[in-house]
Formats: sequence, structure tokens, C-alpha cells
Amino acid sequence: MVSDSCTASSNRAEEPLAGTATEGIKYWLAVEHRGSWGRKVPRDADPAFDEVWLDRVQGVLAVAGSSRLQLIRPGWPEEMVTVVAAQAGPEGWLACASWPSLRDMDDAIDLRQRADWGQDDGRPRYLVCTHGKRDRCCARLGVPAYTELQRLAGERALQTSHLGGHRFAPAILVLPHGYLYGRVPPERCGEIFAAHERGEVGPLEWLRGRVDLRCADQLAEIVVRRELGAMGLRDATHLDGVFDEAAGTWRSTWATATERFVVGLKRERHRLAVLKSCDDPEPVAVERWTAMSWGRL
Repeated sequence: MVSDSCTASSNRAEEPLAGTATEGIKYWLAVEHRGSWGRKVPRDADPAFDEVWLDRVQGVLAVAGSSRLQLIRPGWPEEMVTVVAAQAGPEGWLACASWPSLRDMDDAIDLRQRADWGQDDGRPRYLVCTHGKRDRCCARLGVPAYTELQRLAGERALQTSHLGGHRFAPAILVLPHGYLYGRVPPERCGEIFAAHERGEVGPLEWLRGRVDLRCADQLAEIVVRRELGAMGLRDATHLDGVFDEAAGTWRSTWATATERFVVGLKRERHRLAVLKSCDDPEPVAVERWTAMSWGRL
């Protein structure tokens, strides 16, 4: 096995962050679990989830489509079981509630509509991957980032299970806005926190993308925001994305309040191989989207 870390490998290769977020996930259900998180949660969490409840939740996720289950570990004393549900994106919502047990929330789950069983105080939640049994970089780099965000956001900062892309750790997901960040130094987490608290996107140098979009559209959004200096959450609106399979290109269309823009992208192989996980035996080639053009319509 290569004596290296996936984050160091990715950094050496100068692998770009933009357009690398988990893609196409609109609905998020984050469930408190204070025990041990095995490599493949939720099935190997310890203590184990009730199988009847877990099967039912998996069914709810399947019906909603474009959804994902996360485990969270809150930073407050154990009393009730906390659940956070969210729809990611500019029209997103978030609901947070606690029950005596997970069984008590069964009939309340419907991710396709705004949850009426929880409270939404209008403030974002900051989920930081600290899932060390999935990849050691997530714990090594995620815990310091979580500690700093907890200092800033209090109970709105949550440790969470695998978010995707260990080599970009620490991974920080802001819900319901849906923006996923990577490689954020702990001492700079406050910049992401301050931006989202005032209704803006955080520094683009750490932005991987918006999780409800496809990776090509994630990169296109970053291009548009960078070119226009448009940092408000609603300053740039995604209109559509069209893939030309024959050419291997993507056309992403965006709008501001007064204009429309198009970004042309192409799928390319990165020049250097990377370790996608610390447990990988050897570096592997990775592909990424590259912005080829952009302009007004």
C-alpha cells in the first residue's frame, strides 16, 4: 500500500476543487447517531439502527428520489434523537426536530414537501464530515474544522458521515443552501460561516459545488460567479444544462436579474493520477470538467 494520504496526493497533483461536489442530491435526511460509524453507514453503525425503521426510511428516500441519508453527531448532551431534513438549493428549506426515539418520526417523513414537523429558524446548518472509519483524512482534517465551526455556530454545527471526496477534506456542507466546500483551513472556516450568515456564497477558492446540480453545472456556476463577482445566494440562477454525448461537452445556462449567460464545458482527464482514498493501493487517473468558454446570450 502506498504510504501517503489522499489529501496530500490530490494537493500535489493540483487537482481542482470546482465541480467535484456530490451531485444531483436534492433531499437530505440527517439522523442523530452517537455510537460508532462503520465504513458503510447506516447498515454498519453500532449500535445498529432498528431494521424496520431503517427499511422504512430507505423507502422514503427512494420515493423522494435524488435523496441521501446522513448520520450526524450533535455537540450537545444526549436527551432526544435529533433529525434534520432539508431540500438543497435556492428554494430550499430546512426542518430540525427531536423525538424520544426514531420510531416516533416514522409517519412524519415526506421529503417531497416542506416538513411541517420541525422548526426552521431561517439559519443554516453546517455539516462537517468527520467519518474517520471511511477515510482517515476525514477525521484528521474534519475534526479541527468542526471544532471551529461549533465555536462559531454552536448547535448548528454538526459532525456528519461521508459526504464524498475524501481527498478534498475537510468537507463542509451548508444546508439548506446546498453548497459543499473542501480543503478549508480551520482558521478560515469563519469566512464560510460569515458569508452564509449574510446570505452569500463562501470563498470560491474552496467551493466544490452545489449538491443539487450536476458536476458540470457546479463548475459553470463558479465560473459565472467569479466572472461577475456575484456572491449573493440568489445572484445567479441555473436555467438548464445540456450534454452533447457525441462531443463530450456540456452547455450550462445561467441568469442574473438582467442577463443570461452560457458556459461551455468539456470532460477531460486530469494530468496526474491521485489517490481517491487513503486505502487505495495506487493512484488512479481522474476525469474532471473544464470550462472552455463563457459569454452572454
